[in-house]
Amino acid sequence: MTLQDFLNFSFTNSIKELYPIIGAENIRVQYISSLEPPVEKFVRENEIIFSSALSVRDNPKSLFKFINDVYESHASALIFAFPNNSFQQLHRVKHYFQERNFPILTLPWDHLFSDIVEHTIKEIWIQDNGNASYLECLQKELLNQYLSGKTLDNAAESISKYIQCDIIIVDTNKKIKGSSGNGGDMSSIAEDITRSPCKFAINAGNKLYGYVLFLSDKVGSQFSPLTIEQSVITPLTLWFDKEWALTASKMKPMEDFVWKLVHHEFTSNHEILSNAEVLRFNTHCLYICFLGEIGFKRRGTDIYPDSPIHSVSNIIQEQVILAAQELNLSVMTTLHKTSLIICLQKDSISSNLDHASTYLDLLEIYLSRALPDLGIVWGYDNQSQPIINLPLSYLNAKTALNISIRSNTGQARICFQYSIMQKILFSLCYDKETVALSYSTIERIVEYDKSKNADLMYTLDCFFKSNYNISEAARCLHLHRQSLLYRLEKIENLCQMSLKNHNDLFILEICLMIHNSVITTTSPFLNSHG
Repeated sequence: MTLQDFLNFSFTNSIKELYPIIGAENIRVQYISSLEPPVEKFVRENEIIFSSALSVRDNPKSLFKFINDVYESHASALIFAFPNNSFQQLHRVKHYFQERNFPILTLPWDHLFSDIVEHTIKEIWIQDNGNASYLECLQKELLNQYLSGKTLDNAAESISKYIQCDIIIVDTNKKIKGSSGNGGDMSSIAEDITRSPCKFAINAGNKLYGYVLFLSDKVGSQFSPLTIEQSVITPLTLWFDKEWALTASKMKPMEDFVWKLVHHEFTSNHEILSNAEVLRFNTHCLYICFLGEIGFKRRGTDIYPDSPIHSVSNIIQEQVILAAQELNLSVMTTLHKTSLIICLQKDSISSNLDHASTYLDLLEIYLSRALPDLGIVWGYDNQSQPIINLPLSYLNAKTALNISIRSNTGQARICFQYSIMQKILFSLCYDKETVALSYSTIERIVEYDKSKNADLMYTLDCFFKSNYNISEAARCLHLHRQSLLYRLEKIENLCQMSLKNHNDLFILEICLMIHNSVITTTSPFLNSHG
């Protein structure tokens, strides 16, 4: 297309020349877009630029610089739209650019850039590709790129060329899989996809693969969602389908091994070890076993489709592996219906409890980013085991998980080694007489905290968790030792019990545990478990 062709269209008849243009029929037009200062590197050769120059039009030097930057970028033309259709500012610079035959044109303020841009893009591609739709050409180009083994970077460049804006293709972990490479800080936009002016989910059936982020707010008005879906999203799913299939084929042997291992389906230790070695699992280290029950906190969001767990199984297992990799540990995992089994390599430094907590903390961060509405209740065996003993470790984790689900205490994690205490508390909390008696024992402390806005209950809790060690509790509370002693004395006076008496200590600790369990009775997780 030439500039003369552009000016001859019916939808451009309101555009006027600031001065006569020589040889408009020889000025090539390949692109068209709107732009506000500064120019930087956003103007392409043979591109028509629309601008209102709001930030520079009242400053002659800044206005001249803006126009000159566009001119030096070898743009085809620059079209201005000013409020009140007052173009007096341009008369100061028009002689300079007229001498250089750089087309400067004007457009009435009440005309929309986007309408002209949309029609022009269509005309450019109709002229270049006969009567075929320009987006049909894009779809064909993307399909050819996939079949010829091109990358998502190549696909992004093609989409950018047709849609006329920069794009980023990300997976569900916000990892950039492809980009047109011409935008600003793409990594930060990929990390926070809400910063993208326009985004479309890449779905195949019930599987969410990621997003296409368009770095222009004009895309939604220029193209219908259905058009984008057919011409862009559908071809892109081919790349993700292929990657998903490769990942699934690699995961299947591991999943089968873990499932058979924890369910005693191997006939001997030798069979366990030989299968583990074939799959390149470390048979000399110890493992900690986790069992998670998965559900959705709420359904029907725009984060991922309203779908069964299996539709996001690969995403879940990918987060399991990524969290382990961040800790430089190996992991074995399988997902069956709503049960997620994880066997995590134990490091040689941290305690089992710290090790388990660190991993689960990290995993839940990964999962919350990829699937914000997913909820998991965990049970785990805190005792690290060799690979051949993982069936026992799994049973312990299952026992802990069942206690967590049945107790409805709101705890998202229960360790088997602490589940005996949990089971006792669970029974006590549902005995009304025991609950009433325990509350009467600490009632004056609770009421004192309410009336004085104090935290004696928290102080007592820290004292117990520090194994009655005054110095350790003071450090935990960031208190001077003498201040802590004053608080403990206050507690003794309120409840008329001695913290130096073993029986009184035992009674107070049990009453505090029952009180803490009773006031947290609503599980934030799975609807199916209340």
